[in-house]
Amino acid sequence: MSLAAQPCLSLGIFSLRLLDRALRHGDRIAMHMQNVPQVLLTLLAAWKCGAIVVPCNPMLKPRELEKILVDSAAAVLVCQDDLYAESGEAAADAASLPHVITTSTLDFLAPGTVAPAPLAGLRRQRHLGTPDLITLIARHEHHVPEPVALDGDDAAFMIYTSGTTGEPKAATNTHRNVVFATGVYERWLGLTRHDTILALAPLSHVTGLVAHATLSMLTGSPLVLFYRFDAEEACRLIERHRATFTVSAATAFIAMLASPAMDRYDLSSLTKVYTGGAPTPSRVLTEWQARAGSRLHPMYGLTEATSPTHMTPYGAVPPVDPATGITSIGVPVCNTDVRVITECGLEAAPGEIGELRIAGPQIIPGYWNRPAESYAPSNNAPRKGRVFRGSVKPPTTNSARYWSFSLSQSSDRAPAW
Repeated sequence: MSLAAQPCLSLGIFSLRLLDRALRHGDRIAMHMQNVPQVLLTLLAAWKCGAIVVPCNPMLKPRELEKILVDSAAAVLVCQDDLYAESGEAAADAASLPHVITTSTLDFLAPGTVAPAPLAGLRRQRHLGTPDLITLIARHEHHVPEPVALDGDDAAFMIYTSGTTGEPKAATNTHRNVVFATGVYERWLGLTRHDTILALAPLSHVTGLVAHATLSMLTGSPLVLFYRFDAEEACRLIERHRATFTVSAATAFIAMLASPAMDRYDLSSLTKVYTGGAPTPSRVLTEWQARAGSRLHPMYGLTEATSPTHMTPYGAVPPVDPATGITSIGVPVCNTDVRVITECGLEAAPGEIGELRIAGPQIIPGYWNRPAESYAPSNNAPRKGRVFRGSVKPPTTNSARYWSFSLSQSSDRAPAW
């Protein structure tokens, strides 16, 4: 997909329309879309208003979406028109959401372009009482919004966790967190405007938001979007756009390896490839290299760390634990301090199981409206700091922040380098 409209003009106009909704600094704008160009417009327009973006998984059911809208106290929902019909309308009504803006996945296709396979069968839908994004842009064509000051400690995203340790809660990823995490990808791989990023990960997830959306903004790299994951379409777009970098869950690469498309398309340009979200079987790494001609590099991160905390050095072969067959998640990224702590509160010896305690500029300041579940003081941190335990307590200092993650199962253990 390409932005047929002028993107800078469009986001400025969109920002103005959002400000017309009487948004205040720090208000929340929920975003319920697939991987489409309007996601980038929404991000930048929201930040131009000083607002916080609340990305919502497009697969959410109405009740799940309603919970997020209510908990975040969202002021505006920017929603794909077909998703509004499926879940957005019911959720917005139940949450008494004051404003909804809808947009079509077909709006930014270049004139005369035949809709690609993932968009086949989709049509524009208009919904009563919801202004259309393109109409708003046209209506405010000659207006310019006033600048809004943002600080590095202002929240950029409120990303809801999966709820593996309880009810989903919103991690407040600050602009400082996002800039640092985005810069990790840029510097770790030496990405420039000459690279092309393939958006395999969903833009409603921290990986897609940072490793695709904001990374393309930082580096000036073209960003290839294709609605939602499809193995055939991914392979086709790699060849067509000569994509050089992507990152996604191991399941995406497993699906691509299982697809006949792997043998029909030239994937040789895709040389910078990372995967996380779950342990990656060593056989997948071996098969990917044999068939795609590039290494698949494991990494580790989490929403509360604005994605990356560990990455395999580019070009390196990660070690595999001979006892479990689990592949290493890599080494800590720059400016990131990691310790493994046992149940006794001591630093673990090599081979011992414990908690990962991670400190760095990418760690969030806490959860939205849940101070009792944010940070807890650390009695065994390598320096004064904060321990982030999943369900955590308020910080006691303003220095380093620590995320603590339990590795209680042997299958979760990753070998050291």
